[in-house]
Amino acid sequence: AMPLKLRRRFGRSHQWQEIVSLAYVLGLGYLLRQRTAYWLFDSMLRRPNYQRAGAILTIASRRYPNGDDVSSMQCTLALHSGDLNRGLRLLTTRIERGDLRAVDRILFRTGSRPSDFSQCAKLLDAIAASEEVELTQRCYARIAKAYLTLRSCDKHQASTLRPQLRELIEELISLPESTCCPRGNRNNITKLLVSLQTASYHLALQSDDLQACTQIWREMLSFAEHIDFSRINTDAGLRMTSNLCRCLALGALIDPRQHPRALATSAEAITSLEKALAYNSLCSTPKGRYKPQENHLQLLEELKLACQHLMHPQTRDATRDREQYASLINHSSNRDLNRVITDHLESVSATQAGFTSCFRE
Repeated sequence: AMPLKLRRRFGRSHQWQEIVSLAYVLGLGYLLRQRTAYWLFDSMLRRPNYQRAGAILTIASRRYPNGDDVSSMQCTLALHSGDLNRGLRLLTTRIERGDLRAVDRILFRTGSRPSDFSQCAKLLDAIAASEEVELTQRCYARIAKAYLTLRSCDKHQASTLRPQLRELIEELISLPESTCCPRGNRNNITKLLVSLQTASYHLALQSDDLQACTQIWREMLSFAEHIDFSRINTDAGLRMTSNLCRCLALGALIDPRQHPRALATSAEAITSLEKALAYNSLCSTPKGRYKPQENHLQLLEELKLACQHLMHPQTRDATRDREQYASLINHSSNRDLNRVITDHLESVSATQAGFTSCFRE
């Protein structure tokens, strides 16, 4: 088998992974152990190279027909190919045995999910309903289902999903570490709460429910004030910044008759968050360690600027500013939500203009 030191040294090299996986296939797997086969299988899925992954599974299943790693590989490929019944049976077995690798791949690697919408929705529902997976995995299953629903523009499914997200939000809020979780990225309760609220407001916008957006905005204003960035995991704290800012910026959509300073409050909250991050998180981040896929701090700056532009429409291109704000707030693939957001912004602007006119008179 390949020595552990070599795997650590070359494990992330795509060229090395290709060479070793090809050697495994050509050598029919006789030189490598089952665990190494799974490592190669996982590496090929990340490429993604499902044909090579399938070849690795075929050889590994001959050598280790009853192995746990082989069963996990079979589960992943069955679900990816759309063989849902077999995939769910294998997934249930893996979960019962405490092997959650296939669950994580479904949740965090969208390419491993079935391409069919109904199959994917059923699979995510099965994970979310399981009592044997982690709470964080149930949450991520609901979040994934939410964005799947947004992509399909299914308003009926959205109305069903929103109470399920709310139930999970209430469960996480009750935990003592809800505002200061020290766990890593995928298991961080604080970050997960922000993600659940972000998915919730997207569904609320799809249902044209501004009252729900207002509730989420108020909850997140209070939540942000209580986050202890000196105790929260630094990586997770930075990664949740984008979605937290999106939630805080919802004040731009709120009727000024309900909250006259909603937009200004949003801008102030984002500025306060920026200061908290700079003081607690950014200064304590090891150099070179954090390599985010999304530039979270840049989005924070863009949202802060967008709120300021909306506060001073007379000196700006109002239409362009509303479109810019909508593109920043909408984190889903449903571009129709942008129009929903801009329509609400226009309504808020008209109401605000009426207030200003009455005040001058």
